[in-house]
Amino acid sequence: MKLLKKLVLIIIVLLFIRSIIHDITVGTATKSQFQENPAAEMNNKEDTPANASTDREIDQENEPEYRPVTHTVKPGETVLSISENLNEEPVEIRTLLDDFQTLNPEVNPNEIQIGETYFFPKYSNE
Repeated sequence: MKLLKKLVLIIIVLLFIRSIIHDITVGTATKSQFQENPAAEMNNKEDTPANASTDREIDQENEPEYRPVTHTVKPGETVLSISENLNEEPVEIRTLLDDFQTLNPEVNPNEIQIGETYFFPKYSNE
């Protein structure tokens, strides 16, 4: 019986760790992801070239535009925390990191330095 309890506990801990890793790597859902048209996803089962071009046009329209803003890094700040302070709406983590690297091609977003000034994307809501 003790072995069964230990096994269940190990499985629960592993699932918990897996969910944390998923949240860190993929991120959390934003409000805009839930407001997309579910009917469009259901009609997208057959991916014809006409549908594919329409999807690309929609993606380009929904892609957030940004302007570069300079910011000097303070102790305890990360690319994500700085972006959260600059932007009113949440931004997908992968999009933020890609845009940060586009603005700062020589910089690894995980290795920003205190006291250094970098360009950060400030997304517009329009």
